[in-house]
Formats: sequence, structure tokens, C-alpha cells
Amino acid sequence: MDKNSKQHILNDCNNYQFTIEVLDKIVSEGHITIEEFIQYNLEIAKVNELKRRKAIREGAFEEIVTPPPPPPPDSKTEIIKKVVSNEVTIKEIVDKIQKNVFSYDDLLNAGVSQNVITSIKYYFQPRNVKSYTVDNLPIMELGRTDVFFIGVRAAGKSTMLGGILKCANKAGLIIPDSYNNAGNVYQAQLVTDLDRGVLPKGTPSGSYNYIATSFKDNDGKTHPLNIVEVPGENYEKLFNEGMDSEEVKGFVKYIKNSNKKVLIFVIDSLAHNEKNTEFYFNALDQSMVYVNILNMFKDHGVLEQTDAIYLVANKFDAIKDSKYLFSDKNDDDLALDFLNEEFLGLINNCKDAREGGKATFELELSNKPQTGTTATGKVEVDGKSYDVTFDADGKATLTVDVKANDVYNGEPTLTAKVTEISGGNFEKVNPNAQKTITVKDTPDTTTVTLTATAEVNEDNNHEVDGVYIGNAITYTAKLPDGVTANNAITVTLSVGANGEPASDTNPALTITIPKYGNSGTVIADKVNRDNNDGSGEDKYIESDSLSAKITGVSEANAGSSGSFENLTFDNSEVVTTITDDKDPTTVTITAAKVTDKVITKDNFENNAGFTVKAKDPYGNDAKISTHGNPSGFGVESLAETNSGKLGQTNQVYSGHTSEIGVVKDGDTYKSESIEVVFKNPIQTLDVAFAWRHNGERAKVDFYNGDTKVGYAIVKGGGNDTQDTDMVPVTHAAALYPKTGG
Repeated sequence: MDKNSKQHILNDCNNYQFTIEVLDKIVSEGHITIEEFIQYNLEIAKVNELKRRKAIREGAFEEIVTPPPPPPPDSKTEIIKKVVSNEVTIKEIVDKIQKNVFSYDDLLNAGVSQNVITSIKYYFQPRNVKSYTVDNLPIMELGRTDVFFIGVRAAGKSTMLGGILKCANKAGLIIPDSYNNAGNVYQAQLVTDLDRGVLPKGTPSGSYNYIATSFKDNDGKTHPLNIVEVPGENYEKLFNEGMDSEEVKGFVKYIKNSNKKVLIFVIDSLAHNEKNTEFYFNALDQSMVYVNILNMFKDHGVLEQTDAIYLVANKFDAIKDSKYLFSDKNDDDLALDFLNEEFLGLINNCKDAREGGKATFELELSNKPQTGTTATGKVEVDGKSYDVTFDADGKATLTVDVKANDVYNGEPTLTAKVTEISGGNFEKVNPNAQKTITVKDTPDTTTVTLTATAEVNEDNNHEVDGVYIGNAITYTAKLPDGVTANNAITVTLSVGANGEPASDTNPALTITIPKYGNSGTVIADKVNRDNNDGSGEDKYIESDSLSAKITGVSEANAGSSGSFENLTFDNSEVVTTITDDKDPTTVTITAAKVTDKVITKDNFENNAGFTVKAKDPYGNDAKISTHGNPSGFGVESLAETNSGKLGQTNQVYSGHTSEIGVVKDGDTYKSESIEVVFKNPIQTLDVAFAWRHNGERAKVDFYNGDTKVGYAIVKGGGNDTQDTDMVPVTHAAALYPKTGG
């Protein structure tokens, strides 16, 4: 358990939320000792029960009702170390001093500053502060602004108020009023507590404090205030019991007046963030409590004169590091994120409480209706007629809906006019009364967003006779859906007409959202990334884009009625992808002679461009035989040469040496072959076969390295006009043919 959680439980240990079961669990798990609860004045009955349960756990069944003995003298050093390291509370320190475990001098010698020691002594001095019940609170003076700090118990309302008063006093901005002297004493006490280095003590349950004071603004104008301090327990009662509680009824009646009002919701960020832990599981959900309180104020007319509502994320520093550990935002932005994430319902209800609410008119006859009769009337509000009924005292109330919240400046008025009175047995009635009220306007933010053409060609604009043609980038500035401008809006972009960043030579593009319009566009018509470097057409595959964003917005007649209350813009970048336009690249081939055009019997053994080899039917090296009529090659197997049996036709020998012969090996025919390996790739090849009759086929295989990539077969008649079967060849740029017959 962290120190903040522990201190919260100790401060509130007598609250009904902390049942004996919860307290015993805390003790049994070692988070807080019974002695610590005693120091914080836990009820004696609960103390005895905790001791009894502890004794049972430890095997001792007798009742333990006496406090434990003081710690042994040898623990003095260890306790002082805990004091120095801030591991004990002020109450624990004072308790040890009263029991002579150590002295203030011991703390001073251990390194505790004199200022801290003075603060400890001051903390336990009695406070001369008068508090009130709701029945005897001084009436708030009219003509002031009523300020309410609203929050659950231990939220830090008193500390926050004390800090504001201390800073204002130091700046010379406070003018204490004599209207309520007790409030001045309380105000001084809050400031004095902080000056002495201690936090103000919480406001006791069921009590109230009221400060009548004035603040000066930077222009020296005085603003008289009524500051009402209400304990968190009372606000919780407002939530739990509502108007069923007489105290709540009295409080609502007390604060309902014609003064302007400011509401400050003080949110305990730590308690809310840990509401699902075992130590806060009984705590009320602030996000629901505050919405309930707000709407109760609204329903009973407390908010009719409300000028402002503030939400304060108190104790945010206690959760910031754990909740937003990896964020690089500043504290103000993180606190705003926290409120939007966890208290969006309260935020929206605060907005609705100002506009889109109710307006109440109170009517009163100059004379009461005659006893036994009833008086009724008709009241017209903004052209609509309403029926009202007067009570026996001649009074009636009319509540009507006001306009929904909007984003435009202006506080419309509502006028109620009595058009008819009947009943009451009156001799004569003059129904001419009327009353006008102003509907308070809630400032709302209107955001302009930017979109752009998603994709364009890199040469989407090109010049023809001085005119740019082609597709261009279209930028669109837009208001939220359903929102129109009552005045023209100018939107300034970060880029110029060529889509590049704006500069003195490339003026920024602007978009106009017209009056009564929702959006506007502008076209960047000189975009050309095909030669942006001045080198001519860009012929390379690349990833390219252009980015743009809004740099400013302005509204004509800003601040006037009907203009936007708070016009801003989203400065996120929009990206247009530039696609390649496939500029052609021309390939020029220059041929170089790498081999003789014709391979002959005279040059095959001595040529730099190719080699010629022979293989017998079994793939063994063979001898190339040459012939003169017709001139060409044949294959002479080494077996023929060695045996001297040239031209044999059995299965051992392949035939005449002038041929590429074939032998039969069982059921398989095997062919001799001539292999021609070119040292450079070839594009075409002509092969001539002689002495081939119609029943024979000649085959040429093509290889890229060791990979066969195609072949050609010659068959049929014995002349070059006969049909030839050809199989397409792949990798034609690198062919090394091997021929076989």
C-alpha cells in the first residue's frame, strides 16, 4: 500500500465505509497496525474488536483492551530513520515524542530541519475557526458572485482554496470584507496553515464555512465573492439522499438566489484512478456523483445564473507517472486528457447545463384569488402559449425549454408575456405583465479540418504553350458536419500553388469557406515532381509525396453575434502520394563480333569465341571427325578408334565416323552428340545437317549454363523447304547450344 492510500484510510477510518471486516483485513495483511488506528482516534469498540480478532489469529483468546507497551529503547534509532525518510505520519511522530521514545532535539540532531519541526508542533495546536450548520449560516450577500468548491471527502477542496487565497494575498489582490468576520478568520487560518508548512484540516462533517471577500483583477477592478466551503460528506449526502434529506433541502434553498455563480468541481484523481483497488472499493464514483449533483442544481434553479463551471484534476501528480509513463505531453495536456477520458459525461453535462436547459418564470397576482376559487392564466413565450394555474396566494411558476447549445456567439433572450387571466372572481384584470431573461451561452469549439487529393501523377501538370494542363491537387477545408458559417472564413495553408512549402516566391494558398457554407476548396495547379530538380523528366521508380496542413483560420466579423464562439483548426498534415508516370528509357544495343560467323572443320580447334566437343552415346568423350565432301563434322567414338572397327552398326559402335550416330541399347536408343559452347551469349544459330534421310530427326538443345532452356527439331524431307518443328526458347540472351541426332 502506498503512503497516499494509507493516509486516506487513516484519516477516514471512522467512516461507515470502513467496516470492521475491511479494517481487520487491512490489519491482518500488515498494511496498517492497530496502534496506528488508535493514533487516528478509531472508535474504541472497533479497536477492541480488532484486538480480539488479532488475538484469535495468534492463539490468544482473552480479550485485549489495554494499549501495547511503548517500543523498547533500542528501537529509537530505527524510528528516527523512518522519520527522516518520510515513512511515518505527523501523528505517529507526536505520539512517539509524548511517549518519550525520542525528542524534538533528537530529530533536529538527525537532520530534520527546524522549519519541519516547527510545522509538526503547529499542526496539533487548536484552530480558532467557527463553523456553521446549514440552519445558522449567514445569509449570502446579494450582488456578489457565489463560488462553490464541490468535491467528495478528502478531495482537497480546503487545500485548494487555501492555496488560491495564499497566492492572491501574496499578490495583494484580496480585499477582506466585514460582512462576515468569522469567514475572515477562516480565510486567515487556511493561509496560515500553508505558511506553517501543513495542509489545512478537513471541514468537519455537517459543518459549513462562508467567506465574504473581494478579489482585484489585473485592471484593478474589484469582484466581490461569496465562497461557500462544504465538506465532502455533505456533497455525498446530496448524492445519496437527494431532496429527501432536510439538510439537503436547506442547503439548496440557501444557495438558490439571484447572484451569479461559479462552480469548481475538485476531482480526487488518485481516488478515482484506484477506485477498483481494495482500499477504495467502497468509495463513490466521482464521475457519477458530480453529474448527479450538477443536475440537481440545474433542476432546482441553482444554475440559472451560473457564469462558469471548472473541473480541477487534484492530486494528478500522484498518478501521472504511472498512468502516462511514456507520454511526452506537458502536465496541463495530460490532465486534460485524463478529464476527457474519465469525466466526459460530467463535461458534456456541464455544457448542457448552460444552454439547452430550462428557464423559469415566476408569476404573482397583485391580489389573491377569492377563497374557494381558482385563477388561471395564459403566458406567451417566444410565440408559444402556455397555461398556468395560480395557487391560493396568487403565485404560479412557468418552466420552459431554452434553445439547444450551439457553436455561435450570442445570448438570446426569452420574453414571457401574460396574455390572459381568468377565474379568481376578480372584478377586472389587466394582463399586461412581461419579463425578459437572457440565456447564458456556453463557449464551444469549432474545428476546421483539411483533406487533399489522395494520389496524383508526378507529371500531373505540364505546360503546353504556356498553359498548365492535367489533374491537380485539390485541398478542401471543412467545418464539422451540420455546421455552417455565418461569416466568410479564410483558411491559410502551408503550401503554395506547386504543392511545395510556402515561401516569399511561393505564396501560401488560401481557402475560403463562404458565408452560409460548410466547406471550401483550392487547387494547387502547378505541381510537377517529374523534373523538380531541374534535370528533366524523372525516369526512376521512387516513393514520393507532398504534405500540407492548415496554418491559420480567420472569420470575418469575429466576435460579433452569430460568429463562432471559438474557431480553431486541426494542424495535422494531409499527404498526397506522387505516382510515377512511366517515362520511357531507351535502350541502344551495339553489336560486337565475338565469334566467327561459320564454324568449320578448319577453325573449330582454334577459335577464341567457342569450343567444340564430341560425346559418344554413353556420354563419354569422343573424337570429332572431319570430312571434306560434304564439308562437316562427325563423331568417332574412342571405342571405334581403339578397336579399329570404324563404322560398325551393332550396339557397341554407332555408325560411320562422318555421322552423328545412334546405337540401340536394349529398348533404348542413344545418340552421339556434338557440343558447341559459346564464350559469349548468342542471339541466333543456323545449323546444317547432311546425309539425313526422311526417317531421321535432328535435334538441337539450348542451354543457359547447365540449365536447358529450349530445343529445336528438324524432321521430314531432305531439303531446307521442309517443315521444321520449333519449341520456343527462353532466356534467349544467353544460349549455349548442344546438338544431338
